[in-house]
Amino acid sequence: MRSWFLIFASALAVCWVVAPAAALEFAIPRGIGLGQAVVLSDLSASALLQFPSASISKGTGVLESGILRRFGLKDLDEALLVGGYRFGRFTAVGGFSQFGRSELYTEKTFKFAAACKVGNVGMGVTWSHLSLSFGGSYSGLSVSTIGASLSYRQRRVLLALAADNLTSPVLELGSPDIKPQYSVRAELLGRGSFSVVTGATFEDKQKPRFSIGQIVNVSSRASLLWSLSSEPLVYAGGLEVNISYGRVGYYTSYHPILGFTNCVSLSYRWGGEN
Repeated sequence: MRSWFLIFASALAVCWVVAPAAALEFAIPRGIGLGQAVVLSDLSASALLQFPSASISKGTGVLESGILRRFGLKDLDEALLVGGYRFGRFTAVGGFSQFGRSELYTEKTFKFAAACKVGNVGMGVTWSHLSLSFGGSYSGLSVSTIGASLSYRQRRVLLALAADNLTSPVLELGSPDIKPQYSVRAELLGRGSFSVVTGATFEDKQKPRFSIGQIVNVSSRASLLWSLSSEPLVYAGGLEVNISYGRVGYYTSYHPILGFTNCVSLSYRWGGEN
């Protein structure tokens, strides 16, 4: 009985801490270690899904799987699978994630994106669908929405903008609408083996969230990540190891109230032009 109470209380805490629009956010494993900032110069599949306009090299395919455990509770686990490919100027990417356990409460998210890049400028659109079920016996609540993204690159500076939940969707009649969410991500390529990444997220009736982080290549096969983010202050970091045609990553963050979130991901990349 006590364990069920803890699970229920923790789920309520998650809903209280995370903004309503987060229900339609697609998790980015690398973002766990970077305070939701993004390495725009080396996009993972999940980051590409959020910012499709930032794109990848022509002829490149990306695939990523990941598992997140929030605050040490297996009932709050999330699994995801994302894949994308760029052909010519156009990029297409799609993904699926499931949060929670089927016998308790689950959120299933489907997201698809398409983008076109011309020179240093990229433009993209996204479509997201969220489906909820409770205890495996009741389901039917679902919502869909669209988004857009824009990116720009100039030498060592990369910038990406995203607007999500543009239709202000409503799960059911009488429930509050999910507010549009606006995100800004930037990366400064260092002259050495590091990059500085920053991010900001804005949403109606919520305090802005800011983050700053860094990814440092400590060798040809390994990288370290760290970050700080606000609302509330969250510390995060991670370790990545390069393997043949891919990367294995471990990322963690610490929330001052709810504790640790941990994530493991496996990324695969093929093709591409130099």
